[in-house]
Amino acid sequence: MSNGQVACSEDFSQTSGDPIPADWSAVTRGVFRGAAGAKVDLLGVDIRITEDLTIIADGDLTIDGNIEVAGRGGLAPFPLFSTSEPNINLISLNGSVIVTQGTQIGPLSESQPGADLVTGSGLVPAIGGDAADAGYIRISGVSLEIAGFVRGISGGAGGDAIEDRTGGTAALEALFEFLNILQSSRADGGRGGKGGDLVLCALEGITIAATGDVVGGFGGVGGFAKAVADKGAPATATGGRCGDAGNVIINGRQPGCQIRHEGDLAGGTGGRPVKPSAVAIGGTDAPVGGHATARGSDAGAGGTVIFNANCVLIGRGVVEAGDGPPGGDAEATGGNGGQLRAPPTSVFNGAGGSGGNATAHGGAGGAAGATPAVPLDPFFPPTTTNGRAGNNGAGGRATATPGNGGNAVATPAGMLRGGNSGAGEARGGPNGRGQGQATPVTTPASRPAAATPQTGALGTPAAQAGVP
Repeated sequence: MSNGQVACSEDFSQTSGDPIPADWSAVTRGVFRGAAGAKVDLLGVDIRITEDLTIIADGDLTIDGNIEVAGRGGLAPFPLFSTSEPNINLISLNGSVIVTQGTQIGPLSESQPGADLVTGSGLVPAIGGDAADAGYIRISGVSLEIAGFVRGISGGAGGDAIEDRTGGTAALEALFEFLNILQSSRADGGRGGKGGDLVLCALEGITIAATGDVVGGFGGVGGFAKAVADKGAPATATGGRCGDAGNVIINGRQPGCQIRHEGDLAGGTGGRPVKPSAVAIGGTDAPVGGHATARGSDAGAGGTVIFNANCVLIGRGVVEAGDGPPGGDAEATGGNGGQLRAPPTSVFNGAGGSGGNATAHGGAGGAAGATPAVPLDPFFPPTTTNGRAGNNGAGGRATATPGNGGNAVATPAGMLRGGNSGAGEARGGPNGRGQGQATPVTTPASRPAAATPQTGALGTPAAQAGVP
């Protein structure tokens, strides 16, 4: 079953498994089932899984310790060869699942990250690998009692991408000079993984104590991107999109399933971009500066808490949507212009070349998760339970620094012309929910008068924060 489509109706009564081990320290995966009619106590355990783990008890299932996804040290596979991420099933067929105070299930777990990629003066742009989406955690019983910390598995980080073409060899430059696409520098960060859902299934009721903390998985960070061009070539950097967060899904398996809640119950937080998330630097070692374009990472959306129609909630605990973080910042720097070449008889033999343009777009802020629709008991004062909205993330900042115009040198005719500066456009990212349009802030090209100071025009930076 894919993340977000985990059924509470799945029947584990006929599922076979290995006997409950006396020592869990070596367990990294598998299906384990207690003896018929017996309870199962996991006391002081520290279980680090690498693949799916399912634990089934006929009676009560008590968890005291830690259950996490191990840091596997590998990378998310190429999509054509992708494998599923580990899921956790904690099942009591005829009793309660009890998560004791101090127990942690899932909070330090992450899915596989994407691969980083660094390239230089070859033919291949740098494109970071996408992270894997996280698996789910499902806890199911006649009733659930949660006094510990239960959080969905977080999405992995997207791969960083860096391409720096300033160290190219003369042979490669001569061979590919006629193809502009091979001269340019490009870097795309990988996508962050989606956070995993946390699914609670109960027949009669769920109790979340004041110490209980139940949260959907966090979205993964988008990969950082940096592109540096050489010899007046353009550079384009695009930060990877961050992963959306996971939800908490609460399913009562019969009408009137009562949720007694005194703790914290929240959707996960969307993936937060690194700062800055995209940097592009146009080539400068040429008569005309290279253009630079940087686009910041879009932040991930927050998750929420979803109750099915059978649930009724009472208590003073908080129920809230997950936040959407700010969008990623973008920094673009156009290359400086050099001295243009012209025939010896030209009156503008010493003219300076134009600086490169710089365009920076901040990433979109993450949208908050939908405000939870809390199913309150009609006979219980509704002011004791909150369905809080999450916070939308601000749009990312954009900083564009156009290249300076090249300086001029005097000619026999006494004609001087400093080079134009590049134009800079900074466009702050839209705030969470994508409301409103960004307004460009543009610095136009400028030109000094002929036969005046020999210095080329200076590019003026433009900057803008997120817009409403």
